[in-house]
Amino acid sequence: MTYKKSTKRSYRLQTVIVLFVCTVLVLSLSLAGILVAIDNAKSTRSALEDKVWTIATSFARSPVVIEGLENEESQARLLEYTEEVQSETNVEYIVVIDMERVRLTHPTPEMIGERFVGNDVERAFEGETYSSTAEGTLGESLRTFIPVYNEQTGEQIGVVAVGMLTDHINAAVYRSQAMVWIGGLVGLVAGLIGAILLARKIKRSMQNLEPVEIAQLLESREAMLSSVQEGIIAVDAYGKIILLNEAAVRILQKAGKTDHVLHKEMAAVLPEFELEDVLKNGKIQRNKQLSLQELELVVNRVPLTLNDQGIGAMVTFQDKTELTHAMDQLSGVKSYAEALRLQTHEFMNKLHVVSAMVHTKSYEDLQAYIQTISTYYQEDVGWISRHVNDPVLVGYLLNKLKMVKNQGIKVQLIGESSWPSIKDPNQLNALITVIGNSLDNAVEALQDIDDPVIELTIDVDGEQMLWQVKDNGKQTTQSQLDQLVEKGTSTKGAERGYGLYLMNTYIKDSCGKLTFTANVDGGVTLRAIVPIRGVEHD
Repeated sequence: MTYKKSTKRSYRLQTVIVLFVCTVLVLSLSLAGILVAIDNAKSTRSALEDKVWTIATSFARSPVVIEGLENEESQARLLEYTEEVQSETNVEYIVVIDMERVRLTHPTPEMIGERFVGNDVERAFEGETYSSTAEGTLGESLRTFIPVYNEQTGEQIGVVAVGMLTDHINAAVYRSQAMVWIGGLVGLVAGLIGAILLARKIKRSMQNLEPVEIAQLLESREAMLSSVQEGIIAVDAYGKIILLNEAAVRILQKAGKTDHVLHKEMAAVLPEFELEDVLKNGKIQRNKQLSLQELELVVNRVPLTLNDQGIGAMVTFQDKTELTHAMDQLSGVKSYAEALRLQTHEFMNKLHVVSAMVHTKSYEDLQAYIQTISTYYQEDVGWISRHVNDPVLVGYLLNKLKMVKNQGIKVQLIGESSWPSIKDPNQLNALITVIGNSLDNAVEALQDIDDPVIELTIDVDGEQMLWQVKDNGKQTTQSQLDQLVEKGTSTKGAERGYGLYLMNTYIKDSCGKLTFTANVDGGVTLRAIVPIRGVEHD
């Protein structure tokens, strides 16, 4: 499997959060600022218009203004009064116009006595009150026209025009909007600081890991959990299942637990594991045996802690049969290695004996010794070598037969055809397991038996290899034998009954057949047939 390195650039969590928060703040504050600024502009303009309107109305009703329009001698006082009001109200100009359209007051003295400029004044001389924006001698301005009447006769005697330059209005609008944008900028800075603090807090809660690193850890964890052969179940502090690997699902299904258990209460769906006890006492429990339906499990239970605080518990478990299977494989390899070691040691001893006899010129003794070795070779080594072509099985069989004979048991070898060399390591391992377990069982069955005998058959039947072990042990019934292949069933006490079960499993995996027959005259006959495959014939 090859992995392609991602070319996509990844950003730090703090950078992503800050950019995201700032983007949201800029968009939201900008939109809010625009809406508020538009509203402020309207409010400011409306306030200024109302101010001009109020000043013009109040000024037009002043007795000084009325007197100045009716009496030329009072015009000096009118001019004075106009300057005072204009100064106090901060308007650009207050112009008093008589019915001849002549200015009686104006901020620019040169304009006094001149006719009023602008076509928007005519409606005021017709008695209408209004505001308009027009270009005057001081520039474009917002001005309000108020007719002036004689209080006695009710006759219109003039018009008052109060104005404020448009530039000054816009400046006031800009000043009101500036506060909005300053507030938005302060909010953006506050949001930026908050985003940085939030990012740091989130980073600390994630053990200072970046999202990419967390994703890699999760992927690695899933890969590791999938590759582990042990079943793993983890629960949180409330006893709810939060993790379940593939091996656990497989073992639970094997035990008949086919329901979906993830995110359910452990005590409700799998009370046999007793994880609630681990959650309460926080003690580690290792290599405990547990029966789940008809399945025997080896279980480890451990509490989970973070910063000395209990956050849950985890149980790992494995089918005891699989453990026994693994141990049996190791035992087979160990037995084979021991056989080679013993043969090498025995061969060296014989060489030393031969060397010593040659050195002392004990030729008659040497001839007798060689004759003894030759007899043993003819009886066992020669027979096994002729009927088994695989050197691994030859060495293993010779070692096992020697140990059997050392127990005082007579071995009779039967067979015509020879087994081929075996190239399939699984089949070789299966045969080693069957040979070792069957001979060990026969030896145990012959304890306390007078004249114990094992009749061993190695032969080929068509395209199948035959292995048969017949002993003359105690009398037994066929019904008892039929139960021996069941896992955990044994007549030898507790924690036994796995050898025959494993032999039967191996033979079935090799598409063979294993049978047990109770002999009429006592003892048991074990017969194993294994198809020839992955082999080389000599």
